[in-house]
Amino acid sequence: MRPDGPRWVDDVRAAAGSAVLVRFADGLEWRLAELEEAARRSRVGPGLVFLATRADPETLAAFWAARDVGAALALFDADLAPELFEALVARFAPQTIIGWKSPLAGYETEGSTSTRLATPTPVHPGLRLLLSTSGTTGSPKLVRLDERALRENARSIAAALAITPEQRGALTLPIHYAYGLSVLASHWAVGASVAFIPSGPLAAEHWATIEAAGCTSIPGVPYTWDLALKLRVPLPPRVRTLTQAGGRLRPETVRAWAEQLKARSGAFFVMYGQTEATARISVLPPEESFVRPGSIGRAIPGGLLRLDQGELVYEGPNVMWGSGETAAELALGDVLGGVLRTGDLGEVDPEGFFSITGRLNRFAKLVGVRINLDDVERFFAARGSGAAVSNDQRLTVYCTWGSAAELESARAELASHLRLHPSLIVMERLEELPMLSSGKVDYRALLGGR
Repeated sequence: MRPDGPRWVDDVRAAAGSAVLVRFADGLEWRLAELEEAARRSRVGPGLVFLATRADPETLAAFWAARDVGAALALFDADLAPELFEALVARFAPQTIIGWKSPLAGYETEGSTSTRLATPTPVHPGLRLLLSTSGTTGSPKLVRLDERALRENARSIAAALAITPEQRGALTLPIHYAYGLSVLASHWAVGASVAFIPSGPLAAEHWATIEAAGCTSIPGVPYTWDLALKLRVPLPPRVRTLTQAGGRLRPETVRAWAEQLKARSGAFFVMYGQTEATARISVLPPEESFVRPGSIGRAIPGGLLRLDQGELVYEGPNVMWGSGETAAELALGDVLGGVLRTGDLGEVDPEGFFSITGRLNRFAKLVGVRINLDDVERFFAARGSGAAVSNDQRLTVYCTWGSAAELESARAELASHLRLHPSLIVMERLEELPMLSSGKVDYRALLGGR
């Protein structure tokens, strides 16, 4: 039985027509008819569904089927460490698991679908989407979203970026990541297409694959655009739009890309967002990149940004219902009422453009991966005192222990644990950590007083 009310899948059906919706890396293309046929073969029912995502047709078919039947769909990385995924299954007890290749206790498996043998977790009838906010560290917390959040955010982003049916987005980011999901959702909502690009920006074939797919826009995180600028990567000729989110990009890099895109009559969009708001919260108009390269812009259509005692607060229909750290919380309704305290400190100029000045919480974003800095410190706790800080360009761990060789070994261990390139991590030895009078670490001093 399908849920009542406006749905994102119905927006897609109305806008799609006979146009191609998706192109896979092997050149296979699907229109709406092929997508719906594949979805019918995917054994997805209502209730709580875990989907281990890949850049392949099976993932997309299961995703569409779950959206169509009104399942509460939780998206995860298919390459998540088995012990982490199994812990999530044990904690939330989903009814159906799709795409996980290993057998799971308490589930009957046929093909790539596993069905729970015992009673599954009851969920709120309006719950439609669950996204993880903790990246690769700590105990994942799920963001609870309803149908309206996905639909309205997709429509707002499509309007803010002026996406038209003729455009094709390069899906360089996985759909279990809110930014990647928003690329898919916003393009499909207006009948535009996407192309799965599973390779990373360092792969030799990455940019050639984007060009061969006929992409007109490319999303990226700060690492993407810093690297591409450093390597002087020539953009494919059809590309007219670049988007940036997932962390702060240096103002000089913003200006450099804005100039490149202006020269080809295109646009470089700087954005700010959080998974807790489905994906994106604000957009900086391209022309402002030359004037305010450090700004996150203004709220997307339908949203409102404001400051409350220095903290950035967002209001809009794309705000989550609340978090879900336990199975019992999946039965709850909306506890936030459309208001999200972002945990970020900010300021606003006289023209209404916002900037981020710091964080209230202890999370950082590197190359789009959200990292719990407290968990990083716990990772090394057995070896001695340490403090982790980040400027969204690098993760720095200050330690009161270890020789140069030991710190280099520790850096490699942490990089592997976080699935980050070691160049993004700095390990530094201090005789003692700066402390506040309260006895807590003075993180502000470690960040140079910012």
